[in-house]
Amino acid sequence: GQYNLLVERIFEKLERASAPLPEQEIQSDLLVARQFELEAKEGLRKAQIALEKESSAAFAAVYQGRHMPLVVAITLASAFFSFVVVVGFFLSRKFGRSLGNLIFATDAVAHGNLQYHAPILAQDEFGRLTHAFNSMVDSLHHGRDQLRRSVDRTNRLQTITAALSEAAQPQEVAEVALRQSMEALDASGGGIFQPSPDGSTLEVMKAEGLPASIQAEWKDLPVNAERPLSEVFRLRQPLFLESAEEILQRYPFLKRELARAMPAVAALPLVTEGRSLGIYLLSFTENRNFSREDVDFMQAVARLCAQALRRAQLYDDAQKAVRARDDFLSIASHELRTPLTSLKLQLQGLARHIHKGTLPSIPPQRLERLALTSDVQIARLTNLINDLLDVSRINAGKLELHCERFDLAEMVREVVERYEQQLSKANCPVTIGGAPAIVGTFDRFRLEQVLINLLTNACKYAPGKPIEVVLAIVDQRARLCIQDQGPGIAAKDHERIFTRFERVNERDNVGGLGLGLYISRQIVDEHGGQISVQSEPGKGAVFIVELPLEHQDLGHDHPEASASASTAERLE
Repeated sequence: GQYNLLVERIFEKLERASAPLPEQEIQSDLLVARQFELEAKEGLRKAQIALEKESSAAFAAVYQGRHMPLVVAITLASAFFSFVVVVGFFLSRKFGRSLGNLIFATDAVAHGNLQYHAPILAQDEFGRLTHAFNSMVDSLHHGRDQLRRSVDRTNRLQTITAALSEAAQPQEVAEVALRQSMEALDASGGGIFQPSPDGSTLEVMKAEGLPASIQAEWKDLPVNAERPLSEVFRLRQPLFLESAEEILQRYPFLKRELARAMPAVAALPLVTEGRSLGIYLLSFTENRNFSREDVDFMQAVARLCAQALRRAQLYDDAQKAVRARDDFLSIASHELRTPLTSLKLQLQGLARHIHKGTLPSIPPQRLERLALTSDVQIARLTNLINDLLDVSRINAGKLELHCERFDLAEMVREVVERYEQQLSKANCPVTIGGAPAIVGTFDRFRLEQVLINLLTNACKYAPGKPIEVVLAIVDQRARLCIQDQGPGIAAKDHERIFTRFERVNERDNVGGLGLGLYISRQIVDEHGGQISVQSEPGKGAVFIVELPLEHQDLGHDHPEASASASTAERLE
């Protein structure tokens, strides 16, 4: 009974333990049980000796008195002794084996073998104790595996962080993030998707292991489509689908072949600084039960990838800005130097004539021509400076409109008539058609600037060819179309030409700072309208300006209206 009580206490201690007991404590308790067993055997031997002495004394007493009772006593004593010896041997062997197995298992666990299980010989106290010991070893083994996976993924995240820190281009960022995460999670495929420049579709930045049919289906995926990736991008919430059944249940309109090819999918948004930069996708060829550790790892990779992508974009933007600055400085220095050089040469020629005293011999017509040429160069220089000032005002948000009510068609005719000489010199006849009158509230000076910029472009890129101006009223909006017969503009450049320092064709040797269309768009936007271009290579271009007929900002005459005449020579 005391031995059983001791074993029960050991078993209760193992069950009550909130964490695995130290190896030394388990071995100490088992050794106490072993010591108790040895002491019990020793007591049994002493009892046997004492019984033999008592039996001898009883035998002597009975033998002296009565013969028959002595025989009975000896028989009973021998039977009891035999029973005690047999029971003691059986218990000693049974408990000794169980205790030996536990001690061996403890040694195995102490040497790092967490896969060893002690055999359970019987469903008794020792069996329960052995079962509890094996459960404790299983917990230790599971905890060690979790710790190893955690350490491996922590090391993987450190590797990804180091690799992303060296990635300067978005493609390099996508490649590092995909390769490392696919290896860490045993994914069969993955991809990084980014929004298109206009934000209407998702484009494949990098894809690995995805079937060609799926890549083709996801090419230029609309952001507003009812598709998993589109939802992740719009809602900025991760999506984890663990089986083909779950995919088809949530998105029944998807093809069954797609769900079978990728029965498990994880898609996470790439968000940083409040910006949605794209989608991070991993796919698996088998059902996958995403654990908490898997989710945490993928979210960490998504955050690192988003930060690296943003950093790469900023670096790329900075590189483009530096190149644009250098190009602008080169163009500006050339454009500003050209009229100054011409003025300098003319003034030096006059200075030589004055120094020699031959000025009176110069024909008046030549002097008039020199004066007109100097005025043209000054006007050209003034226009370049005005363009730079307009860009500064736009950047500072100080481009103000001073609107008045007038006839837009009449203003177009006046501008074309005013610059008839310059248009004729460029051999670009202008025809005006459409509505004879369009009365509305506009900034006269700024719209003249827009019209002059568009006519200037037509003369630059289509010299010697006619220009057509068409006026119309469409849906209570004034529409102004300027059509030329130039080389045309590719569709991919339709938006680019309206940015700063950009030209229709960089290879064309034309003057200007590349600011005319940019300034024109800002002016039209301030009116609440829009400017666009319709063109194909080799088929000329049509620039379309649409303006609301009424504008809320009614004001007085534009303070810079007097400067409109200074742009007269822009067509030169």
